Amino acid sequence: MKNKKKNRYLFLFLLLLGISVGYAFLSTTLKINGTTNITKQSWNVYWDNVEVSSGSISQNLPIITQNQGDQVNTKISWNVTLTKPKDFYEFTVDAVNAGSIDAMITNIDNSISPELPSYIKYYVTYADGIVPEEKHLLAKKIGNTPSREKYKIRVEFSDDITREEFDSIPSTALSFTFDYNVTYSQASNEAINMKTWILPEGKEVSTLQVGDELCYRGQCFNFIKYDGDNIVMLAKYNLKVGKNFTNSGIETSEYKINDPLYGLQSPDSRGYIDGASNYNGQVQFSQLNYWQNTGLSYPSYIYDSINKKGISGTNNYSIAYYVELYKNNLENIGVDVESARLLNYNDVIDNSIGCSYGTDNCPTEGNLSFITNTSFWIGSAFSDYTVCVINSNGYFVSTGWNSYGGWGVRPVIEVNKNNI
Repeated sequence: MKNKKKNRYLFLFLLLLGISVGYAFLSTTLKINGTTNITKQSWNVYWDNVEVSSGSISQNLPIITQNQGDQVNTKISWNVTLTKPKDFYEFTVDAVNAGSIDAMITNIDNSISPELPSYIKYYVTYADGIVPEEKHLLAKKIGNTPSREKYKIRVEFSDDITREEFDSIPSTALSFTFDYNVTYSQASNEAINMKTWILPEGKEVSTLQVGDELCYRGQCFNFIKYDGDNIVMLAKYNLKVGKNFTNSGIETSEYKINDPLYGLQSPDSRGYIDGASNYNGQVQFSQLNYWQNTGLSYPSYIYDSINKKGISGTNNYSIAYYVELYKNNLENIGVDVESARLLNYNDVIDNSIGCSYGTDNCPTEGNLSFITNTSFWIGSAFSDYTVCVINSNGYFVSTGWNSYGGWGVRPVIEVNKNNI
């Protein structure tokens, strides 16, 4: 009996010990102890590094000074006299963020007094030709290195002036005042976190459908298809290159390399559009009928390596020259382009787009109407002498290779999914 009693006491002791250890293990003390310090980050946005472009009528540098109340250079002043057609004055200047706070454009006020006549051209763009717009980010400095964005300002006495306009210019000087005010403010989270590529709301890279619109710094594209890891997409508009004509076929002007957005897409460059008074951005497919008598079976895709062998510095293979220029321009503004080309015959008649050759059966309404947003060349020939075109009125036909009949350059690009 005594032995049994001792065993019971031993058991109870061990049980109590176990409970005691359990409570100690689960015990927690919560504390809150905080300190708030206020420190000041730096705001430092200003103009710097002004340079006059070669060929300008004057090499005098614009004067950089401070606006009233500012301690950094925030004001640019310039004065120039243009005396004859083709005279121009152009300079570049850096907008600099040397502070530790991200900045973005919140307002742009661009006024001219009095209103400019048609023969005076005035542009304010970034150096890559893109027009500044609100919410564009000017990031804070990295370490001790400021962030920079180069602006280009140009005023030009255009050689498009008519004799009547030239004779109407008074003998005394015409004077115009240009006021460009761009306001930078602390960047919003939206600007800081904005994706480089903007996709349709609710869409992801893996869920795109034919016709969906993707945009990068104002350059927009319509999704065509996936090709492995690449996304194939068609430019929304034609490129701002080539010649401009009235709807009666009279040439009026030609886009120039100094025009804003030259070589990039422009909604003004849509070729033939029903009801328009001007058909802008027309080019020849080629200045050389290089595929003639080669024994091709038509329709044949002729936008290939031979089409890119134009004489250096010329555009004798017009389409290829401009497509390659566009690829380079996109890469200059940050797009990693896998390839650039034109649509081909098989792309267009595929069920995903649904055009039929020789008819007005290309979609002009609904989500597939992006294909007739402009009038443009595709890269397939229909004979030794004709190349296929798509018109904004829905027609999918072919025409002479050297025609200025209303068609522009509308590239296809491929971009890796991981870069969107």
